[in-house]
Amino acid sequence: MDNTEPLSPKANATRLVFEALAQSGIAYAVLRNYEQFPDFGHDVDLVLPDVPAWRLLLTQLAAVHRWKAVYECSHWAQSAYAAHRIDVFRIYTADWLDYLQIDCFHSFPLYGLALFSQEALLAGRFYDERGFWRINPDVESVFRLLQIHQLRRRNQPEKVARYGQRVLQHAAERGDAFETFLVAVLGAGGKRALQALKAGRWEAFHRAMRQAKWWYFLTHGSRRPLVHGGELLARLLDRLSIQFLSPCGNMVPYPVHTALPALLEGLKAAAVIFDYKIKRCPFFLRWVYKWRHSAFFERNGLWIIPAPAQSDLDAHPSTLISTLEKRHQCLIKQH
Repeated sequence: MDNTEPLSPKANATRLVFEALAQSGIAYAVLRNYEQFPDFGHDVDLVLPDVPAWRLLLTQLAAVHRWKAVYECSHWAQSAYAAHRIDVFRIYTADWLDYLQIDCFHSFPLYGLALFSQEALLAGRFYDERGFWRINPDVESVFRLLQIHQLRRRNQPEKVARYGQRVLQHAAERGDAFETFLVAVLGAGGKRALQALKAGRWEAFHRAMRQAKWWYFLTHGSRRPLVHGGELLARLLDRLSIQFLSPCGNMVPYPVHTALPALLEGLKAAAVIFDYKIKRCPFFLRWVYKWRHSAFFERNGLWIIPAPAQSDLDAHPSTLISTLEKRHQCLIKQH
């Protein structure tokens, strides 16, 4: 008797996507969050260079399985530097108020510069027996060190412990070969960070990681200062555009069973989150952010609405869908 729980629509769509990728021969690798595959918990992050082939595959897959729609968001793919672009695809399988988002990256940036190009991310990729490709384990461990550095500061001890254990396990398996790779990427600071992680000395770990990141930035950036200066400027403009102008608009779903009065109360209650975000903005940009994002709401893993108008909420969900269509390219839509 099979006691396996049925997959959610989103997880099932994820499984179908990876099966189709395997059959297509399109080169890709999963960047992170694959531990509970096919449930990624959030977005599916891939490195995937051949976006036109992927776009065609996704459209064909949606037609075969009669998914409601597939939309492409180009707002993260406007950078003057191809390595900075993220091609975002949203798959609506059975419910307009939930979707599977797949993000296609073309590099792994650090301080605005490409720490790993998409070619480097795909080189030596590793096949997971569950049916998908992962990035090179050495690259993945460097990436996890950077994640630990961020997550520890954000007070997420469970992820820190899990990622730290995997880094140490990989380092033990690879021995000197991984340390050599780490020094080549992040300098001596990377090796010191690994040693501090082994000893559980967190202050020393964070100090070494800061030194490693700045070593990479200064060493890499000084090789071609004009080119990398332009790359940094483009990255800054990209971040300002996305963070403060919110080009995706107010197409964000909210829980199906949330009545309008409860939703409005939730938006009011979210002022604490909104004020927290305001405080993190540079003071000269606070008025821009406050004007554009008069409210922010997050519950049950679903997002909601910058600056919602009463008429927009009353028209739910048709106004949300029309907003989506106005601001995003529809690849396929089936009723």
